[in-house]
Amino acid sequence: MSIIIQIGAYVSGTSDFGLYFDSNRSTLAVNENIKSKVSFYPNPVESMLTLTSKGKINSIIITNMVGQEVRRFNPTTTTSVLNLSGLARGTYFLQVDINGTIENHKFIKN
Repeated sequence: MSIIIQIGAYVSGTSDFGLYFDSNRSTLAVNENIKSKVSFYPNPVESMLTLTSKGKINSIIITNMVGQEVRRFNPTTTTSVLNLSGLARGTYFLQVDINGTIENHKFIKN
């Protein structure tokens, strides 16, 4: 809730008054869990990351922390094993397209 009251007096002798009230109620959390269509392990990963899905995986895009694409895979199956041995240590994001639904997940490469 926001309440703003403005009162102003000007050199010309006039005055101004303003009142603003905002009762915006935003949802900050949801009580229900959203089920993911993809699971992956291990996390953190050393070299091989396994993804399994309830649907066909169309594409997997791995990005670094600044959003740059570092790897792309197009497995078209429900299970995929990714060789990440050439990836530098750090935190990355998986963007997985499962039958047109995009899921984003974070993982750590050791």
